[in-house]
Amino acid sequence: PGVPMRFVSADQKPSWFNNAGHTVTFSQKGGSQPSVRENFKKTRERYTILTVVPSWHGVDPDVPPKVAVLFKRQPGGTIIKELRKMNLPPWMKVQVQECGSYRSGDMVEALDWILPVADGSHESIVVLLDWYKGHLTDEVAQKVKSKGHVLIFHGGGSTPYTQINDTHLRA
Repeated sequence: PGVPMRFVSADQKPSWFNNAGHTVTFSQKGGSQPSVRENFKKTRERYTILTVVPSWHGVDPDVPPKVAVLFKRQPGGTIIKELRKMNLPPWMKVQVQECGSYRSGDMVEALDWILPVADGSHESIVVLLDWYKGHLTDEVAQKVKSKGHVLIFHGGGSTPYTQINDTHLRA
């Protein structure tokens, strides 16, 4: 009582390094077919962006909310070692997964990085996740709880009302 509730919405969005393979080419009507060379393999190079939208304003308006990027590569391989050597801003995390999509363990790692430890119920955050398979595990729920926060899942049909990442951030 007397403490404003704080919410964090976290959600993933897949993308590809080269989206050219997912679009058509255009030419002038009656003209010749345009010649396009693309690296088809690159249209399958997937990565996933994990966005985090807090309900409160940060202390510094020049520091964006945290974001994690998961690349399609072998965990423990040379790529993640090279990525971690990069001078990334403190609000960015890089991860890898052989399928290029978040799994439960990747979410646990990301949530561990995203969520502060709540020293009491007055610092607790309501964590909003959708019904994605990688979110619906005991290890994800345990990570949120171990940090002192509350986990709530978006129910079916509630995206337009509660999933800020989809409705506002990614339109």
